[in-house]
Amino acid sequence: MPYDGLTSEYPHNFVLPNIGLDVPTFDGRLLDIGCGKHAYLVRRLRTFGISAEGIDPELPEDTSFLMRQNASYIPRPDGYYDLAASHNAHFKDGLELNQAAAIRLVGQAQADFQYLTRCKEPMVRTIYEALRVLKRGKRFIIWPTPRYLLAELREELLNKGVQISEERIEGNVGSFEDALTRMPFHVQQHMSGIPKDELDYRAVLTKAA
Repeated sequence: MPYDGLTSEYPHNFVLPNIGLDVPTFDGRLLDIGCGKHAYLVRRLRTFGISAEGIDPELPEDTSFLMRQNASYIPRPDGYYDLAASHNAHFKDGLELNQAAAIRLVGQAQADFQYLTRCKEPMVRTIYEALRVLKRGKRFIIWPTPRYLLAELREELLNKGVQISEERIEGNVGSFEDALTRMPFHVQQHMSGIPKDELDYRAVLTKAA
């Protein structure tokens, strides 16, 4: 599915624990991939003195720190950022949780077809672009952890010297169960019983030093 711009609705005090950003100690350039049409997190971080930038096709216009386009191409030089993060935006279709839900809704064959033809390629291109614009030894954080996608890419990324790990979220993690109660009943039926521990972890891709 295309990114829907909803990341812009999350307050910064919800996002920061999920991506593990300690504002007082961070010193460098940060890229928010899928920052949302209002780029609230980016704007908030800049008020703290952080050199934050965002990229999202839902942005109304380009500015000096906002890029109105898809993250499959990031118009910045190699090794530009100290941290890249994507919070509940570009990689939702790479979650085991969402793939399992799609299989229940449309069947294995149709779910696989949709994933391969519409979802996988943009996510893969974005991962490699994020790694390209990161400095050596720096991290690309993805929340929730897209385990379905990373399982496919693990060997390829490791061969390129990328370290792959997961970190358990400490603090203010959103409740999937609470969100589920507000979804249509047929969605609740299909989602019930699907493991949701991907929401308790962030994926960390560390570029080779």
